[in-house]
Amino acid sequence: MQLSASQIIYSAMYNQNPVIHGGICRLCGGPLIGDYKPYYKLNWAKWTNESFNKNNTSIYVCEACQKNRDFRNTGNLKIGNGFIATRYSISFFNNRNDALNILYSLPDPPFVLSFITTPSRSPLTFYLPVSYSNKTINALVVFNRGRVFSIPPIKKGGKWGKITSIADEVYSVTFDINEAYKIIDFFNNYKEEEIVSEIRDLCLFDPLWGICAWLTGKDKKLYSTILK
Repeated sequence: MQLSASQIIYSAMYNQNPVIHGGICRLCGGPLIGDYKPYYKLNWAKWTNESFNKNNTSIYVCEACQKNRDFRNTGNLKIGNGFIATRYSISFFNNRNDALNILYSLPDPPFVLSFITTPSRSPLTFYLPVSYSNKTINALVVFNRGRVFSIPPIKKGGKWGKITSIADEVYSVTFDINEAYKIIDFFNNYKEEEIVSEIRDLCLFDPLWGICAWLTGKDKKLYSTILK
């Protein structure tokens, strides 16, 4: 059975060769690893959403998820602008350039990749996907609340409205790495004075376009400019 994202992070940070037992973890759906415990013996005071559970038929929680379930209080795990993790190492992005560069030097799979444009209070551990290929990538993308969405009118001839997200935008995205390279090249050759509504809308509604705009530093003016 493949390790979950939580378990890959655990392996990179705490134990590269955890003991793998029979059975499945209630939270992440991966195999039971390390010092697993019954669900009812743990303190769940800060756990607010059972929908994150990947296997409600299990009563056991693996050691990885015991450490990672409260993402905000995971000691050494300072997620910053995101990170990439394999079973043997984890690298945190200090800025968007670090995040951009990793796309051109991806490790051998499996790995866990996340792009986080702003600090988040969401329990991101249990949103994280795993990539089993370095051509077709699964990644977590998190945007802040500063992106403005244009909403079409309900009635013909009405005015378009605008709305800003009141909470984090969290997406699990699957994309072809070569498609990402093409979008990045587009933004690197894109002049900010040429901003058009179609490009802004692509970034608002397609997380891959949105994260590529962020990676290339073209996102701030894109969302703050009033487009006709």
